[in-house]
Amino acid sequence: MLGVALLFGITAIGLSLWQTTVVPDQNAEVEFNHYGEIEGDMQELRQAHLQAVTTGQQQSPVLQLGVTYNTRVIGVNPPNPQGTLRAEELGNIELENTPDRASNAVVTTQNVCGADRPRTDAIRYDPSYARLSGEDAPQLVYENTVLYKETESGDVLVQGDQAIIQGSNINLLPIQSDAVRSSQRTSLSLSSGGYRTVKRLEPAARPNVTIATNIPASTWENELLESEIDAGYVDNVSNAPDGVEISLGQTPGDVPWTIRCAITTDSDTTFTPVDLASPPFQQGGGFGRGGITEHTPATNSDTVVLPNGRWIEIDSITDVLLGASSTTDVSGNDFSGGEGVATSFRVADGRSDETLTVKMAVTKDGDGSFQDRVLKVGPSGNLQDSPTLTDRAAQRILDGQEIDILDPANYQAETFDASSGNFGAYVKNIKQMEDATVQTNSIQGRVGMTVRSSEMALELDDDDASQSYVAGDTSEIAFDVTATGETDGRENVDLKISESGNSGLVESPRSDRETIELDGGSETFTLVWEPDWDALSTGTTYDILIEGESDETIGTVQVIQSDSAFVEVELLDYNRTVEYGDDLTATARATNLGDVDKTDTIKLNVDGNCCPSSEASEKVEDLSPGESETVTLNYDTGNLGTDKIGEVEVAAKSNNFESEDTADANITGTTIIREPSVGDLQAGQERQAHNMSFTLGEDVGQSKIKIDLTDTGDAVSHDTDSNNWRVIQGSGSISLNTNNNRVTSVVYQTVSDDDQAGDRIEIEGDYTDTTDADTDSVTKYDVEYELTSTSNYPQGETNSTSFDTTLSEEIEVEIVDSGAPVEYGETLTTTVRATNRGGAVADDESRVQLSLAGETGPEATVRGLAPGESTEVTMTYDTDTERLSPTDIGDAELKAESRDDTDARMVTIEPPTLVEKPFVENVSAGEEQLNQSMGFTLGENTDQAEIKIDLTDTGDAVSYDSNTDGNWTVVKGDGSISSLNTNDDRVTSVTYKTHSTDDRAGDEIVIAANYTDTTGAESGQVYDILYEVTPNTGSYNNDETNSTSFETESPDG
Repeated sequence: MLGVALLFGITAIGLSLWQTTVVPDQNAEVEFNHYGEIEGDMQELRQAHLQAVTTGQQQSPVLQLGVTYNTRVIGVNPPNPQGTLRAEELGNIELENTPDRASNAVVTTQNVCGADRPRTDAIRYDPSYARLSGEDAPQLVYENTVLYKETESGDVLVQGDQAIIQGSNINLLPIQSDAVRSSQRTSLSLSSGGYRTVKRLEPAARPNVTIATNIPASTWENELLESEIDAGYVDNVSNAPDGVEISLGQTPGDVPWTIRCAITTDSDTTFTPVDLASPPFQQGGGFGRGGITEHTPATNSDTVVLPNGRWIEIDSITDVLLGASSTTDVSGNDFSGGEGVATSFRVADGRSDETLTVKMAVTKDGDGSFQDRVLKVGPSGNLQDSPTLTDRAAQRILDGQEIDILDPANYQAETFDASSGNFGAYVKNIKQMEDATVQTNSIQGRVGMTVRSSEMALELDDDDASQSYVAGDTSEIAFDVTATGETDGRENVDLKISESGNSGLVESPRSDRETIELDGGSETFTLVWEPDWDALSTGTTYDILIEGESDETIGTVQVIQSDSAFVEVELLDYNRTVEYGDDLTATARATNLGDVDKTDTIKLNVDGNCCPSSEASEKVEDLSPGESETVTLNYDTGNLGTDKIGEVEVAAKSNNFESEDTADANITGTTIIREPSVGDLQAGQERQAHNMSFTLGEDVGQSKIKIDLTDTGDAVSHDTDSNNWRVIQGSGSISLNTNNNRVTSVVYQTVSDDDQAGDRIEIEGDYTDTTDADTDSVTKYDVEYELTSTSNYPQGETNSTSFDTTLSEEIEVEIVDSGAPVEYGETLTTTVRATNRGGAVADDESRVQLSLAGETGPEATVRGLAPGESTEVTMTYDTDTERLSPTDIGDAELKAESRDDTDARMVTIEPPTLVEKPFVENVSAGEEQLNQSMGFTLGENTDQAEIKIDLTDTGDAVSYDSNTDGNWTVVKGDGSISSLNTNDDRVTSVTYKTHSTDDRAGDEIVIAANYTDTTGAESGQVYDILYEVTPNTGSYNNDETNSTSFETESPDG
């Protein structure tokens, strides 16, 4: 029977241990694995969001919200945790500083999103695990294309990248949801119309994007946008109400900023945009306003049929095709009127400020004769008439068939007159435009316009782009050309040659032709000119035009008279930017292209001014035919007038100017005032020295540099007595400008022979008063240095700096580790962080004082902390009776104090352990009179504590004598047995009372019970004995207990 009971007990204990240890551990592992899976599901949610945006197709990511514990044969699982997925509103998205590149109008979120300040939400997953804490498994949040973990303490741990700012693209990607899910498994149906509209900004735009977010600005700046900041796209990230403001810079390479927006919703919410001012942008295609735009990939063209419209980003316009017309009455528009079709549009070059207007009308009078069939092209107010359209071309327009209005074949002229300011010159400009904008304001009738971009590019070999020949030396001149890209069927590439300054061709209609067909690759071919030397002019340059149907390239050929020398000068390298007063250094190559020897002088000209010294020219002697020599020339820009600061023309020329090569350079102004500095001041002080300094960048003779102090207002005043100002470094002198008895500026006048380039000038004013400056916060004041008077350099140069009025040192304290809880009588070890929140170094000793329960404790000294610097100090507080009393046991205030700050928190002082190592002696069963000892060790010094030993568990099996006189004895200890508690003449407990002075911590207390009767006990019986500190313990009035047990043994041992 006993064995069965024992086995049952062991089994019960084993099951209990399994349930309390193994089951929780296994369930924690299941939760851990699930957390990894749901994190992956949230990453899939992010990918689904971005996929919905880019494809416009609905995405339905699945998320396993709940945990299913493993089925158990042994043990019981708690209920499966049900995670929660819910949406929460963050706020809005806003734009600032967003001028449209095409119209200069402000681009708003209404333009690109179809909603004013669109709302953006976060989707949050809360696991609500049974075993893993919030720190082990933080909540997962997806917002603004970023997935992150949010800890219980509020820290944000990002788990990936952002997609809002990517290079020069601004992607506004709000997700809007009202979802609340708490099932085991769920999905979200994400829908997006994709990017509705793309807007490109002015290249110089500095946009600001404000987004509502729970992610701190520091995390955006230091983690999410770090690469964009390093690349120069993002200038700054700062806090904004409900989110952050991202300040963007000028893009590298001046590529225009692109803004686009796609709002994504789930099945729980819908978004209906207002009508946009523009229909959707088609990537690589056109953009129609108020009409229909269709992009045709096969021909890489954009066709529009509309009453009003515009296109953006047309690359390399090759032709403009008009057709799909219906006639109507045409009047005005600079034409005579009649029944027909009229259109007008503008073409703007993205590389320059050139904008050309095109107007066209094809009309017939009542008898069916053409009345108008002409184009007008040119800048607004200076339109040039085209040659008359051919009957065939004009009729094709009226019949709705396409014609290319840029093709001379459609006009009653063999070629266009390309003279400057003529119709042909403007057509040529249109065809050479890259990154162009085509805009229409009004179309009468319905005209389909196709703007076709060039797909075949022509490139002339560098060695052939500029050639020189002595007349008669060769029978043919070759030009190697590479065509790259794609042609629309077979295309002709013609070689056309004309004398520079003369539009007439040397050979009409061309000198050579190559017909090619490309399908995305490249082909190199040679065009050949067989010059008729007798018909050509010597000493003349001929322009070479390689003209395809969709692109063209140019070159030159120099014809040199035989039996003569001709030195060609080529500018190889030079300073693109040089500071005024420094040398502009250029390297030039002189080559004798003639057939006799030649000596020449190569000169360096800057903006038409030649040779201020011998270093700006160099002679090349006895150059043989074909021989080259390289020279290095130096031009001192200090010999130019200061009016030449800015862009200038640099030219390397031969002596008689028969050859020259030019380029542009930039002469920058000199920097006279360098590294300006003004010392900080401490706020709230009457008398301080104020230091100001700068470095001279040039020898400036006698000049004046003014230091403007007006920004200080009334907050900072400087002494108006010039005797209290002094020059610490420098040879010049000081004068003061004042207003209403306040110094507004200090002027330093240089000494021409002593103050030289590179000298540091330092001045100082005593008795600077900051009593009116703000003493609650640091204040910044701007100071401008200005060159106001000089003989050698332009006046007005400025440079600026600033200084602060700072606070005195201010020591903030924070308890970073209280060391609690602590047992009464033990030592509390506390760590305190001290931080200087002031504006000056804490040179004086600052004390940090610790107190507990109102009782002052130890202190530490802090010294030498710079503003913002922290240090930690550790102090120990003894909670013994010399500082605290037992009445302080429980919750008490721990306080750290400096003269400027206090930090406090509640800590627990735990009661001491009075009863340690309790014991009761085992005794034999079946005995009538035994001696049994029992006792404990005192854990603390006490006054007069009472410790009761509860014997009730012995029941009737063991009985004790109820007579204290001689039948109970104190064997060890200086106290006494204060009482025996009895029930039905049986002792239920015995109480020991300590001696107030002699029973001390660590003393063993032993009492003996004589005449212990075990006749009613069985051997092997165990009895539990409880030791209890009674409420009569004075200072230690608590409910402390401790326990032990004894066994009644077999008499025979």
